[in-house]
Order: sequence, then structure tokens, then C-alpha cells
Amino acid sequence: MITNPNSSVISTVQANAAATLLDQHPDFRVLRRIGDPAALAVPSAGDGGATRVAVIVDCETTGLDPTKDRIIEISMQRCRFVASGAIVEIGVVRTWLEDPGFPLPQEISRITGLHDEDLAGQAIDTDAATEMLFSADVVIAHFAGFDRPFAEARFPRAAGLAWACSLSEVPWADLGFEGRSLGYLLAQMGWFYRPHRAQGDVATLVHLLSYRCDDGEPVLAKLVNKAERPTIRIDARSPDYSLRFAFKGRGYNWDAPG
Repeated sequence: MITNPNSSVISTVQANAAATLLDQHPDFRVLRRIGDPAALAVPSAGDGGATRVAVIVDCETTGLDPTKDRIIEISMQRCRFVASGAIVEIGVVRTWLEDPGFPLPQEISRITGLHDEDLAGQAIDTDAATEMLFSADVVIAHFAGFDRPFAEARFPRAAGLAWACSLSEVPWADLGFEGRSLGYLLAQMGWFYRPHRAQGDVATLVHLLSYRCDDGEPVLAKLVNKAERPTIRIDARSPDYSLRFAFKGRGYNWDAPG
């Protein structure tokens, strides 16, 4: 149940009725808090067919550089899915904290809500996390370009696995969505959550992946199909700076030398 500022009690039934009523009005849109991701599984969609395993990953870190910054929190959740993209089984989320060995930057504490005392003496179970990653046919993160280097630096035995990025490899604009951040996408689907903690971000991503688009296909199917499609990378080395806009118009991205 929820309460209003006057401390009178509003039952869940009343809240749902009010939300339903508001949803029917063109001037209002109600967002609902995401629930337990396990409830999103549709076992009947498997129908005895072959299944594959995705492991959803999210990291919170001390900064942006995987060569010097460290993971301070990581969450993983295993999902089993079929060729149609339907998720038929969702495992228990695993979350670990880890002491980076130095004080957290103030900005990181502000963003994540984690503080030095939360991490003191904490350590990721390296064997369990590596085993979970190895169980995946595909590892999924919303910004794999960020999470993957950190995960591979922390779990080097799991380097080289197949990853998919739900940020860049789902055609969100073509599907009618604006923006690509987790919270913004979720709001457009009618949900909300508490961001910037690994477990919440993983739960959010499971919700996004299970969402059925207007054509009836789950987002997960579109992601896996794109991620497994062969791609060709073309590098333009030392181009004339005056041609930068022409290159940008053709889809090139600037890759600063490391």
C-alpha cells in the first residue's frame, strides 16, 4: 500500500484503479515501477524448442578508463530464450560489490549512491562471475563499449566472448522510440526505475529486451539478429581535416588514438 502526505492509506487496488482511469485520458500517461524481472518469463513460448542463454551485465565503476579505474559493483542475470526472441526462463540476479583499494571520487558516490564504507572489505567472487559469463551464448549490456572492457579487465579468462549492445544494436528510432538511455526508453514503454545501481539497470534491461514491438517481435530478437549479422569496418586513416563533415555524413565515427 501507499500513503499520501496526510498519512491516509490508499490501497493498491485504489491506486491501480486511479492509474487505469488516468491512462484513459489523453492528457495523462501513468508510469508504473518495474517489478521482478522473473515475472517476465513466458515458459510456454519455448514449446520444447531449442534455447539459448543470454547473460545481462551492468557495471558501476570508479571512472571511465578500464586501464586504471575499477569495477565497484557488478550485476549479472541469466536468461534463456528461443529463436523468436521470447524469454522463457530468467535466473536469479547475482550482484557483487568490490573495494577498489582507494577512496571513491565524490562524483561517483553521488551518481551511484555507493560510499567507501559500503565497499570496505568487499570482493567479487571471480570464479562465480567468470563461470556465469562463460555460460552465455551472448553477453548483453546496454553500453557494451563501456561494460565489456571493464569486465574483460576484471575477468581476463572470460575475454573474447560474444557481446551485444542494446544501446547501439537495437534500431530504437526505427521502432518509434526517442533517445536511447535506459530510463528514457523505459519511460516510453510505460515504466520507471531507480537508475545508477547495477542491479536496477540489469532489471531495466531485462524489461526492455522482453518488450514486444508493434510487429510482435521482442526487442531481444532484434538485438540478437543485428549483433550476429556480419559487419565490415572501414578505417579512413589520416584524412584531411577539411573533409570531416563529409566523413561524418557518411557515418564515420572519430576514433581517437589510445
